[in-house]
Amino acid sequence: MGDSDYELVYYWVEECAALFAYGSYYEFFERYDRTSDCWRPSEISYSRFLHDFNGKEMDESAAKMIASGNLPDKKYEEYRRFINSGGKRF
Repeated sequence: MGDSDYELVYYWVEECAALFAYGSYYEFFERYDRTSDCWRPSEISYSRFLHDFNGKEMDESAAKMIASGNLPDKKYEEYRRFINSGGKRF
């Protein structure tokens, strides 16, 4: 498995001015909360997002600009470690 399996894909939804990040291998799906400048689990599933929203895929540099440099890389890494540990806290 290469590093590309763990890359995040970013989506922008214009109609609600929302930024999302998705990591397919581990089903990581988060939404950027501008008011608290942090990433939170999305209230909707990725499947629903694909069917019900008009999200446009964007590159990491554009996502970084929207999130003021705050990308969920570290959070995704912690999530992957948690999943790989069988759900045990590390």
